[in-house]
This record gives sequence, C-alpha cells and structure tokens, in this order.
Amino acid sequence: MKMYLFNLLKFANKMGSNTSYIDIKPTVEEEKQLDKEFQKLKNSKYIPLVKCEYKDNNKKHWEIIFKGSECSPYEDGYFILDFLFNKGAFPSYGPEAKFVTKMFHPNIDNDGHVCINILNSWSPGRTMEDVLLGILEILENPIATGGYPNDARKLLEKDVDEFYKKVEEYTYSFAMKGF
Repeated sequence: MKMYLFNLLKFANKMGSNTSYIDIKPTVEEEKQLDKEFQKLKNSKYIPLVKCEYKDNNKKHWEIIFKGSECSPYEDGYFILDFLFNKGAFPSYGPEAKFVTKMFHPNIDNDGHVCINILNSWSPGRTMEDVLLGILEILENPIATGGYPNDARKLLEKDVDEFYKKVEEYTYSFAMKGF
C-alpha cells in the first residue's frame, strides 16, 4: 500500500497536479515528533531561514525558504524547499526534499528532487536540521560524483568556472523574484 501511494504521488507530480502531497494524517506520536523537529529547525542558529511553515496546515508537508550564502553564487537568492513526509511514520522514515525554486546543481534533478546521502541512507537519529545543513553543504561544495547525471554534473566535470556562472544565472533568474 505504501509503495502504491508513493507511486501515485510521483504520478500526480509528473502530471502537473498542484497536489504535491497525499493527505495522510500523522499518528499522534509522529505528529509530536514532527512538531518537535519543526520547532528545532525554525529556531536554528545555523540556517539562514527566512520562512518555515506547514504547507496548507499539513504537518507532513513543510515549506522552507532560506537565503543564499554570502560570497557564493547563491548570494541574494531566496530558495524554496519542500519537505514531504510521505513514506511512513517519521522518524523511522525520512522526508523527500524537493526544491520549488529551479536549481542548477548535480545533486538536484530537473524536478527539484534532492539526492544526498543523509536522505538516501536515513536513520531515525537524524534531525531535520541535519538534513537542511547537508543540503546547504552540497550547494556550497558541489561534487561531480554521485547525484544525477544531468547537465550541471557534466558542466561541473568539464569547467568549474562555467558551472558557477550558470549557477549565478539560475540564482538571478529564479531565486530573486517576489522577495
């Protein structure tokens, strides 16, 4: 059943549906854990958060907006990232991380899905602050191995300076509007 729901979610997203989450209510224990993690992330001293809220009042769908780091190709950009807790009971299963902001990065596919080790090898002791710090780390220090075989990866392997120019273009074009 879980696999069916997960595949249905992916199908809905591919079809361009505005529904990015299948509404499954969290258990009481899961809701307490999600609330605790949400508050810790919202009050983090280490993450340049602009906004952290439940999407459509759904505790299993978080929307995070963070500011790009200074002296990086992401500087002055505001990036929207969704966390979807749709695989099962958190913290036994981790979230899916997906950028709403269009990104050019070897660890982010064309649909915004993030591929990093902390998500791919989830363990219940991990926190959402750890996840977001891991995402910020890959943005600051991209590597051409792992991730997705996309244009960003190919350009990073071929010409690092051109890669960073392209990232700056994406930041200017997609992360600086509406803020």
